[in-house]
Amino acid sequence: MDPIFFILLVVITLLIFLAVLMYLDLLPWVKVTRKDKEYVLLIVAGSGAVLFWRGIWHIADIIPIVQNPFVSLFLGLTILTVTGFLWREF
Repeated sequence: MDPIFFILLVVITLLIFLAVLMYLDLLPWVKVTRKDKEYVLLIVAGSGAVLFWRGIWHIADIIPIVQNPFVSLFLGLTILTVTGFLWREF
């Protein structure tokens, strides 16, 4: 791993850790409003969504049948249709 990416990963991890401590009111010297907590929660949830999507993307790269774009399109449309998201969103 490149040292710059490792340093960036450590900094992001520390920032998320501090954000969680701030969200849980474990830093008494920091005055936190409700809007600040919502913003921190939004950042943490957004990071979780991006990491989840990254994991799904890498798993899909490993499965040989999904590497075909037509099969992938068909499976995606099938999942969206069965769950009902296709009809609710579009």
